[in-house]
Amino acid sequence: MTTQFWCLFRKGGKMKKTVWVLTLLCCGTLVSDTTYTDSEARRVLESLTLSGLNGVYVEVISIKPEVEKTGLTQILIKTDVELRLQKYGIKVLTHTEWGLEDGTPRLLINPIVLITDVNNLYAYAYSLTAKFQQTTWLGRNLKICASSATTWQTGRVGIGPIANLKTNIRKTIADVVDEFIVDYLIAQDTNIDEQWEMLKEIYDYPIPIPMKKESK
Repeated sequence: MTTQFWCLFRKGGKMKKTVWVLTLLCCGTLVSDTTYTDSEARRVLESLTLSGLNGVYVEVISIKPEVEKTGLTQILIKTDVELRLQKYGIKVLTHTEWGLEDGTPRLLINPIVLITDVNNLYAYAYSLTAKFQQTTWLGRNLKICASSATTWQTGRVGIGPIANLKTNIRKTIADVVDEFIVDYLIAQDTNIDEQWEMLKEIYDYPIPIPMKKESK
């Protein structure tokens, strides 16, 4: 199955953004359109910051020892994420490659898990965030650079019995990584200059244009 994405915007009396998603299936072609709210359109704006990436480095925040005893380890999560990105053609950078890559692009996974014991019944609660970070410059002063600014993010929270901790959180991480993959694919198949110009017209406030690297 091959999937391609095109983002189209339209302007009207009420702010509306239309995203056409064309999915090519072996049995035929399915075309659907969706009208997005303002907050959802801002998600499209975030996805545009993923344009032009050559790859990403994956970093997972360390996990508490009591959580790792359930089998959910930092290494397991990092491997799961990297394999999922590679499955959809996204290059995973080594730490050395990441340091040399323009923008130092990083996908940061932060699973915060708390295990509790209530009346001898063990359960867990979690807060999961996934952030894409890269080097950015302040629009008001291009001399000021932020080396790890978050330009895309998503997350989940949840609870459950400890017996399902490893399976459920791995699935949740897969879901948030899939969000990143979809937005990444959208950005790579988007005319970035045209999209930024249209977004500037749609929004009531100015949107900084991403800096282009000058050829040497």
